[in-house]
Amino acid sequence: MVSSMNQTQRQTTARAIYEALQQHGPMSTTDLITLTQRNRATALAVIYRLKEAGVIKSTGRVKKTGERGRPAHLLTLNQAADPRNIPQ
Repeated sequence: MVSSMNQTQRQTTARAIYEALQQHGPMSTTDLITLTQRNRATALAVIYRLKEAGVIKSTGRVKKTGERGRPAHLLTLNQAADPRNIPQ
């Protein structure tokens, strides 16, 4: 029962991430997690799976004015990917 709930969470998180990138364009992982209001660990695992499946990709780095630390990686949809390939 727990594994099916986790699978459902992963599926809804994957759909939320896909739709957020589709509607808002490239954004950092942190911004994506904040926008979708998902659990960080779940979202990071789903982002990794989406990258492995070729659904999303990193497009570079950006550093916002006044921010400290390393620049954030930007994520975007891979336009060549089929959205039906979102990992289950």
